[in-house]
Amino acid sequence: MPATKDGAGAGNDPRRATGKPDLALEKLSDTLARFGVASNDPDNIPAGTTVTTTDQWRDAVIDAGLIDAEKAGARRMRFLRLKEALLNRREICIYKEWVWRVRDAP
Repeated sequence: MPATKDGAGAGNDPRRATGKPDLALEKLSDTLARFGVASNDPDNIPAGTTVTTTDQWRDAVIDAGLIDAEKAGARRMRFLRLKEALLNRREICIYKEWVWRVRDAP
């Protein structure tokens, strides 16, 4: 059963992720917690921000089964769509190979 806005169908927890972009955002949080490093580029990334590489995040998304395509090109396109959805929602920022959550930036 799909989750509704009030959380029904999502374990009645309205904070639980309900779509693939939300699940990819959860995987980013997990990746930041496990592999994140403090940014050392204050000219382009807010000082004190924890960042990880887009490669580490993509691997976590694939390992979680959010992208199930067998061909590398299809995996790349599906990850690009997830990434673009989160960028458009202003949930994440990306600079070169680094990615971070907007809400985590100081």
